[in-house]
Amino acid sequence: MIRVEVLQEGRYVKLNFELERPIEPKDLKTIIGTLPKIQGKKVLLISGRGPIWLYCAILHEYLHKVAAIGTYDPKIQGYVIVASHHPDYNVGDVILS
Repeated sequence: MIRVEVLQEGRYVKLNFELERPIEPKDLKTIIGTLPKIQGKKVLLISGRGPIWLYCAILHEYLHKVAAIGTYDPKIQGYVIVASHHPDYNVGDVILS
């Protein structure tokens, strides 16, 4: 259903996903249950092609487990911080890839 690759790059953890087939909202429970355990003082950077509701569910899964979360924007070729519990990362900051 979904293939996930996790890469550690210093203080960043990149979670790249790829859908193996079209998904429906009813698939969310299964998808979230298969996501890797990620937690700690790292910044989680998420990328992949999928529906916005999938991004929201992934963000919700990790929201209080990591220091900050960014999502990839191909137009600016960087990750936009969308949630943060760390003073060094503010919502709207861009981490270039």
